[in-house]
Amino acid sequence: MSPVKSLRELSIMAIFQNIRQVDNIGYLSYETVRSILLRVESAAQLRQIELNSPQIQGQTAELWVRLIERDFPLESRNRAYQPKDPKNWYRVWEKYKVEQEKFLEESENRLKSALNSLRQEEEKKTSKIIELGAIPSSKKGAIKRPHARTSNTLSFGGGSRTKTANGASVMRKVRREAKEIAQIHGTLSRPIRTPPARSAVTKAPEAMVNDHKRAALPPYR
Repeated sequence: MSPVKSLRELSIMAIFQNIRQVDNIGYLSYETVRSILLRVESAAQLRQIELNSPQIQGQTAELWVRLIERDFPLESRNRAYQPKDPKNWYRVWEKYKVEQEKFLEESENRLKSALNSLRQEEEKKTSKIIELGAIPSSKKGAIKRPHARTSNTLSFGGGSRTKTANGASVMRKVRREAKEIAQIHGTLSRPIRTPPARSAVTKAPEAMVNDHKRAALPPYR
């Protein structure tokens, strides 16, 4: 059977369970309530206890150092601030807090600036690609595309079947049109077949020969 706890022990246990509601320690000394104050997790609460129980001011350095190392681990290692008056440890905590908020704000601004720079660079690259890939056309000199295209007809003004949005599409258009020109040249360069030559007349028709013989005979009397 466990020993019966004293009234003091029961009171301390009740305080631990409701530590967030503690805002003063009455007229008790710091040493008497030290174990209780070490459970305080809020700088604002600790400062309120100091204001309500001023007899402990100047004795709470370890409490403030504990909170500072927990809330500002990097800052406290880089800059170990010390108050001139031991009653002003709360000001040291506030100083770290201000510096931390300033650092976070500056870091956020630097991040936003870096993201904006990256976005602008991407927009510039996209704009350059569009400018290099686009082919300007004159509305006045444009030739309308005929309704029907034959193998011997080549039209340049009616547009291209390939969109010229970038350098690769421009090369595809040039190759396709060069192929069309080659096809037309091949058609025009084919030899033209002439009709077969008529055979020369080497012998007079037989009827003409007979007529000629009869004309040569002497007249019949």
